[in-house]
Amino acid sequence: MNYAGIGHCFNKIDSDKSLIKIPSQTTKISLSSFCDETQSDNFFTEHNRTMVELYKEVFGFHFRVMEAATEQLEAFAYKRFDIEAWVPSKNEFIKVAETIHCADYPASRLNALYINKHNKRYPLHMIHSEVCSIETILMITMEYHS
Repeated sequence: MNYAGIGHCFNKIDSDKSLIKIPSQTTKISLSSFCDETQSDNFFTEHNRTMVELYKEVFGFHFRVMEAATEQLEAFAYKRFDIEAWVPSKNEFIKVAETIHCADYPASRLNALYINKHNKRYPLHMIHSEVCSIETILMITMEYHS
C-alpha cells in the first residue's frame, strides 16, 4: 500500500548569530509504503529511484545521495538515504529529502499486522520518504533560475 500526504512541520532552527532557536513552519510532501518483509527492500529501492528521478528530471538540481551512517540513524530507522541539493548562495549542499526504511519498528509499536495466506500474523514493514519541503524547493528553484 502506498500513501502520499502533505502536512505542516514545525522545527526550531539555529540562528547564525546567537544561541537562540528560531521556530519555523514548513509544508512537506511525504510518501509512505506499507508492505510485508519480503517486499520492503524493493519498496525502499523504488522510493529512492523515484526521489532521484524527481530531483534530476523535474527539479533539475545538482544533488547527491548520501547513505546515513549507523550512528546517525534514529531509533526507528533500519536504513536511511538523504538527498542533498547544492545551494550556490550558501556554497554548500543542504538536505532536501530523505527515505527511511523503518522495517517493522513502527508496526510493532502500533500492533499493526498483516495476515498471510496461511493465517499467520506478521508486523508490517514501513518505508517513509520525505519528498520535499515546499519552501526549501521554492527557494532553491528561484536561485537556480534567476
